[in-house]
Amino acid sequence: MTEPLISVILPTYNRSTLLGEAVESVRRQSYRHWELVVIDDGSFDDTPTTLAKVEDDRLRILRLDHTDNPARVRNAGLAEARGRFVAFLDDDDLWDHSKLTMQLEGLLRSGCRWGYTGFRRIDAMGRDVNDASLRPWTPHRGWILERLLRIEAVVPLPTVMVERTLLADVGGFDESFLDCEDYELWFRLAVRSPAHVQVETLASVRVHAQHRQADRERVNGSWVAVYGKTARMLRDQHLRDLCLRRRAEHQVVLARLLVGRGDRRSSLALLARSARRAGTTREWWKALAHLLLPTPWVGALRRLRR
Repeated sequence: MTEPLISVILPTYNRSTLLGEAVESVRRQSYRHWELVVIDDGSFDDTPTTLAKVEDDRLRILRLDHTDNPARVRNAGLAEARGRFVAFLDDDDLWDHSKLTMQLEGLLRSGCRWGYTGFRRIDAMGRDVNDASLRPWTPHRGWILERLLRIEAVVPLPTVMVERTLLADVGGFDESFLDCEDYELWFRLAVRSPAHVQVETLASVRVHAQHRQADRERVNGSWVAVYGKTARMLRDQHLRDLCLRRRAEHQVVLARLLVGRGDRRSSLALLARSARRAGTTREWWKALAHLLLPTPWVGALRRLRR
């Protein structure tokens, strides 16, 4: 084999209606030297039937008992991967037909060991999602760790390709995280290697109600843990301080969410822990007001500001 083999890691669970589209977006790639490792996390819908209809000897299927742990499922796929490079795709997302070709050429040309691409957001029906509240995507290349920590470099999982040896060097996905496990891995990759960015829009990321990111309390709790772990890992004091500030910001958001469901004790503990890093911010004081003031008072103050 003279060309680099690309291993595509695609976890799935009970999404047979969208899985077929994701698989076909791999099979339509202009770059042909790939293997597709689909890891079925214990689906009980029509997923086995959907996969059985795919007639392609480049497809390999790994079936697991249900884990509800995306990091563990992807690591199981990585253990089966044989390629020099690894690309990730989720079962509800899609690739442009030239994604692998263009990204591989860019990585080989740049000498970087990992990289990402431009992307679009689509809804459950595949229509473009235009959200004015989101900042326009900006490509960042090179040593992008600080940009990643600030979430200025936005790197959805289906846009990433990485050398398999680099993944092995950093230890793959951290299975202790049920959310944000992708960015936690990007942080570790960015410590080891500069990133190449392919600016063309080569992936479609689905935004819909069944997405795991819809659970804001769980996601913010994961961010708190991710930034805490990353701060402990880094030696650069500036970046460590940045991680601790970001952790405090997510603690404040989590405190607000906990007040909303009546867990005032946990909310107070989070605000106390975040006071050193976020106590001068408006968001911290708003969270404290929500905690201490009766709900009707908070509503009245909000109306007065209007």
